[in-house]
Amino acid sequence: MGPFVFVLRYSWFYPESRLDLKTEGFFLQVETRMNRKLAPLFILSLTLLNACGGGGGSNAGGGGGTGPQSISVNFSALPPQSMTVGDNVGVSATVTNDSANAGVNWSCTPTGACGTFTPTSTASGANTMYVAPGAVPSGGKVMIVATSVTDSTKNAQAPVTITAPTQPAIVVSISTTPTPPATMSVSTTAQASTAQIAATVTNDSANAGVNWSCTPTPSCGSSSSFSPNPTPSGTATTYTAPSTVPSGGRVTLTATSVTDPTKSASTSPVLITGVASNLSLKGQYAFIVSAPTGNPVSRGITTWIGSLSLDGAGNVLGGAEDIVAPKYQDPGDTILATGAANSVSTYSVDSTGHGTMVISTLNHETLHVSFVVTTPTQAVIIEKDGEPGSGTMNLQAPLRKFPELIRSPWSELMTLLPATLRSCPMAGCSTLAVPALPAERLM
Repeated sequence: MGPFVFVLRYSWFYPESRLDLKTEGFFLQVETRMNRKLAPLFILSLTLLNACGGGGGSNAGGGGGTGPQSISVNFSALPPQSMTVGDNVGVSATVTNDSANAGVNWSCTPTGACGTFTPTSTASGANTMYVAPGAVPSGGKVMIVATSVTDSTKNAQAPVTITAPTQPAIVVSISTTPTPPATMSVSTTAQASTAQIAATVTNDSANAGVNWSCTPTPSCGSSSSFSPNPTPSGTATTYTAPSTVPSGGRVTLTATSVTDPTKSASTSPVLITGVASNLSLKGQYAFIVSAPTGNPVSRGITTWIGSLSLDGAGNVLGGAEDIVAPKYQDPGDTILATGAANSVSTYSVDSTGHGTMVISTLNHETLHVSFVVTTPTQAVIIEKDGEPGSGTMNLQAPLRKFPELIRSPWSELMTLLPATLRSCPMAGCSTLAVPALPAERLM
């Protein structure tokens, strides 16, 4: 047997962040002269390997032992992935391998806009209260950071999305106090026609109130027709009606949220009427007055019908009338125009729509009437004389197809006339008053 050389080999392992040292050795037989000469080299290798192995064991805490472990920080109570502005939540972090047991410091980014912690430092595993910022930060996210007090290079981080709170929709409503107007007259240079109206806004965090407008524009007015404009929620504004009746005769008043212009409320359409005057009655009018209770001493139950033309300035331009009663007949009497001989025909209308009329006829009758204009085309009337009665007066539509009617058979035309006129001998009737015709015969 020749001489032997003992070879020692080191191996390093890193299981679970620990440094382990393993050694093993074996004998190597030196059999030849050549090998004997190499023996010193093996011994040198052994020396070098032993020197390297001895140094690694020292860094790890001594030949073959376990060295100090690195500090690590982990969340034990994570914040939620999303929070609304101003919300709060408890968070905590655990520090391992910290021989000083110093805990963590709490911080976040972006600095100054990411929220706050109470307290800002906690022991390992202890809670801190995080309060989200009062406004959504740039980018919409914050980073919550727990940093080891002992080793500031070790930390844990958690991103959180910050969102604005969901606000209930703004609601605008027209207030019932003061009551919105249903009808207004036009404004004049002498007297403005005004009405107060208010609107209430709910769920408006800005409390910005409403802007006022109207339709149809521009005939309803403009934003300057409201004073003040805008108004706070619940505060009334004064609307001034236009000086002329708008297209369609009605206006709608609208309150729109200043904060959210997509939210608004409107009044029901407001009727705009002209100021009554003589001009309220202009054109050809048909009237009927009846005395259903009758006047048995003089005439009995009386019906008075006719048609007359008014010029809008208080003048009667002429017409015709029929009076029918058991004890009195006045068919086809001519209504005299204002200014004609023996005529006192005239009419007048005051600003409220109340009016009076005097009608003179060719048969020397003088009839007195009172009326109230109810629409641009109608008035309700009463006779004021000793033979009282009531009825209506309506603006007549043009008889566009009257020539065609005249060309129809005479018997058909006669069926449309009152019985008193049908029985009147043509030779004995100085005038023939044609009554208003059924609409279906005029189309």
